[in-house]
Amino acid sequence: MARKPIYDEKIKPHLEKIREWAEAGVFEKDMYQALGVSKDTWERYKKTKSELKDSIKRGRQFCVSELYSALKRKAVGGDYQESKVFSVVDAKGNRKEHTEIIKKHALPDTVAIHLLLKNWDKENWNDNPALIDLRQEELKLRERMAEISEYK
Repeated sequence: MARKPIYDEKIKPHLEKIREWAEAGVFEKDMYQALGVSKDTWERYKKTKSELKDSIKRGRQFCVSELYSALKRKAVGGDYQESKVFSVVDAKGNRKEHTEIIKKHALPDTVAIHLLLKNWDKENWNDNPALIDLRQEELKLRERMAEISEYK
């Protein structure tokens, strides 16, 4: 009797778990090691099995969305609450826990702001403005070359 392929035995039954791991930010190295699969085998199946690639991609998209939201919150700052638990001993020696809610304000983070602006408003926020000009010129030349090749 022939042995099942590694994919059918060790990976396919765990596609949902793989998606969840990717969603949680687990590195692929940890995934294939947890499944008892070599890196080469993992990479080969990622290239040939679209359902594996899709499971990882779907999980990563959720993770990226969460990170994106956290970065935006960090960039704009805002109010938040923290709670602290204190143990209080009264005059009779009885210990009681007391929870205190503290309101705090996080200032906007300039690094997060800079990163978002560099990605969202590339024309105005770029480390190398000359590169943008070059890319625009390159695009114009490509368009012009495409027009010329149509006439031939």
